[in-house]
Amino acid sequence: MQPNTYRIEALDSFRGIAAIQVTVHNFLLSVPVLYMLFENRQPLPFTGAKDALLNAFTFSPLHFVWLGHEPVIMFFVLSGFVLSIPFNDGGQNFDYKAYLVKRFLRLYIPYIIAIFLSILLQVLLYRPIDNRLSSWFQTIWQAPVSIKQLKEILLLKSDAGFHNIVPSLWSLVIEIKISLIFPLFLFGYRKLNFIGSCLALCGVVVVYTLLVKAGLLAKYGKSFETFYYLSFFVMGAFINFYKEYFLKILNGFSPAIILLLTLVAFMLSTFDWNVAWLPANTQTVLKMRSEYISAAAGMLWILLFLSNAYQGIALSSPLKWVGKISFSLYIVHLICLLVTIHVLRVLPAGLMIFVAFILSLIVAPLYYKLVEAPSLIFAKKMAGCIKKWKIQRVKS
Repeated sequence: MQPNTYRIEALDSFRGIAAIQVTVHNFLLSVPVLYMLFENRQPLPFTGAKDALLNAFTFSPLHFVWLGHEPVIMFFVLSGFVLSIPFNDGGQNFDYKAYLVKRFLRLYIPYIIAIFLSILLQVLLYRPIDNRLSSWFQTIWQAPVSIKQLKEILLLKSDAGFHNIVPSLWSLVIEIKISLIFPLFLFGYRKLNFIGSCLALCGVVVVYTLLVKAGLLAKYGKSFETFYYLSFFVMGAFINFYKEYFLKILNGFSPAIILLLTLVAFMLSTFDWNVAWLPANTQTVLKMRSEYISAAAGMLWILLFLSNAYQGIALSSPLKWVGKISFSLYIVHLICLLVTIHVLRVLPAGLMIFVAFILSLIVAPLYYKLVEAPSLIFAKKMAGCIKKWKIQRVKS
């Protein structure tokens, strides 16, 4: 197998795991006690075995199974890695206009179809949900979608509000916005050496912090906050540009060291939850930049999945399959949960959640086949038309 092929498949597998984590996370948030633990971020008092198990499942590395926000940050890091690959040669053959059309259509079409699908199902199926499910879940679909909100969603406004439609799609708006401007940043970033790349990455974080202090976040809200997530894309690009150097070191390690690094990646991924046992003041200090710790975990996971030691895991058939449908799974899993619970509301909550998970694994491949793949084909055709038009223009 060619190295480039392996690397893309390996990263698809990593993306698949992250999509499963987000799916499990959102499904478990519909359980009242788990949502309460997630919101309060404090362990339960030890009054019995049940409380001990809930604490262990939430405030330990076991939380890796149902991480939610952390995998989204890792998605951004991974996107930065993948989007920077065409710039490995300096971006000499990169066609920005063709990329712009291809990237926008490839993401926007599945996004907007999911929005309208959810609105249609909301109109057809919504009825108030009883207290067996969390307040977080009960409020999804509760408020009707206004024309103003729909307009803001179509225009990709970050503060449009997605909770009453598909809560997880907020991150896709950020993904679309940043991925459209990211290549412009990469043209300059690729020319920097290792030290310069590190300084530029730190500079993005510092500039954002200074602009927040200047009042831009308070003035522009979530629309300005999009700039914050740019740093995670840059972290992904940094790993891509220097992956050969890092992988040379990583592939020279013994299996014991690889295992140790895997444990470090687990601990970094679940950092927010591992420190919940510490005093509140200590937690506050440690969590000030916890998202960057999640991003660092994403960087380490990417390198591990690209390493020789992880080849058997990264190229396993189940992970490759989940990786292939990961984008569609991320889009449709909450819609599947909503449909399942509103249709099968008489069943026990746990059974409904399990059915919704199975349904998601059935619907995601269908969404990939019927929506995502055709969108990608159409996007490629439109990008190809732009390239042909440019060639014909040059000839004429």
